[in-house]
Amino acid sequence: MKTAAKWATTRPGFIVLLLGLSLQSLAAAEEIIVRARLDQETAWAGQRVQLQVDVLGRNGWAQAKPAEEITIPGGYVLPAGNNRVRLQETIDGEDYSGQRYEWFLYLQRSGATQIPRIDLQVSLQTWGAGGGTVERTASTPALALQVELPPGVDPALPLIVSPGFSAQQTWEPDSSELRVGDALKRVITLQANDLPAMVLPPLPTPEAPGMGMYPADPQVEDLPDGSGRRRQSITYVCQSAALPELPTYHFQWWNPQTRELRQVALPGRSLTITGLAARQDAPAEPPLLAVLLLILLTGAILALLIWRLPRRVPSDETLRFKAVLRCTRRKDPPAACHALLLWIEALPDHSGGCLAFLEKHSAGLAARIATRLLRDPHQNYSSAELRQLATELRRARRNHRKARKRSQRTEQHLPPLNGPIT
Repeated sequence: MKTAAKWATTRPGFIVLLLGLSLQSLAAAEEIIVRARLDQETAWAGQRVQLQVDVLGRNGWAQAKPAEEITIPGGYVLPAGNNRVRLQETIDGEDYSGQRYEWFLYLQRSGATQIPRIDLQVSLQTWGAGGGTVERTASTPALALQVELPPGVDPALPLIVSPGFSAQQTWEPDSSELRVGDALKRVITLQANDLPAMVLPPLPTPEAPGMGMYPADPQVEDLPDGSGRRRQSITYVCQSAALPELPTYHFQWWNPQTRELRQVALPGRSLTITGLAARQDAPAEPPLLAVLLLILLTGAILALLIWRLPRRVPSDETLRFKAVLRCTRRKDPPAACHALLLWIEALPDHSGGCLAFLEKHSAGLAARIATRLLRDPHQNYSSAELRQLATELRRARRNHRKARKRSQRTEQHLPPLNGPIT
């Protein structure tokens, strides 16, 4: 029987050995290496999952950015912050260096979830005599995650998955008996650990008889300890005598550490609104001077009432867009990033992502600035870039409104599908 050394010296053995060495050399000479992993294989619906992507370049330093906005149906994808880690490794005898990137995923739907491949634009800077910077494309591998719904959860109620959660409310004034014209302010504050503020559920505002309702723009804030806070105020104005019932808000809180499900409720309030005007008998045949005085007094009262009438409350989309402009004027990129995502969610007749909206209704410059802002809101952005972003967003909003009006006019002028029945 031939030994391995003798077999290798034969012609077939030499060819096989040469092919094996060639394949090993090709594997070791891979120019760019991309790795991706999740910090867990199963997660609760709404729980934070970390996506980690490593990009390495052979005999150089690799940097990467997503070719387009990362989206997962039924979930939020947020950058983990400015915590990039520089990597340096030796793989198959070759030196590789690059960076590690991290995102936080918050998936709201239960079941098997596929994290799609992420197309990357890689910039590889090499050293040596023939060094330089080259651009390459690469993709992360697809990943799978099993998302489970905590036992006993009611799908009709909002679910918060967090190690700590609190819900509080205040009433001003703290009274259940009001008169016509009075205002009642209700402030609700939600706070959760290890969750960004934008993931906390919004509050529905059902109508109440005899009351006008004016919800303010919610205030969302990410605190330094990693928790998120959402504060929303609702002002009720008593418009007529009635016995309204203000709603009770219910929340479900699942603690992944103790595996305990709790029901958290903010009770509503039963109100009594009084204050009907007293009936007055008009005098018979009033003199002319009294009639003129009554007309003048009535006109003055009407003018005062018209002046004091509540102004038309701007829509939720308008309030959110103004929040974006305020953040750009304050030169606060992280706050502008959150406000931009909230505004896109409130746009009527638009179901796509932020970049899809900007590419359709504005110039490419807005999409490029927004891409950088969404990818890393903690970078240094110049005042000119933020002003340009605000200008492009105004243009995109105007184009979107014009497109909606054209679509509505077209629908109104279309003839009915079926003619009149004779």
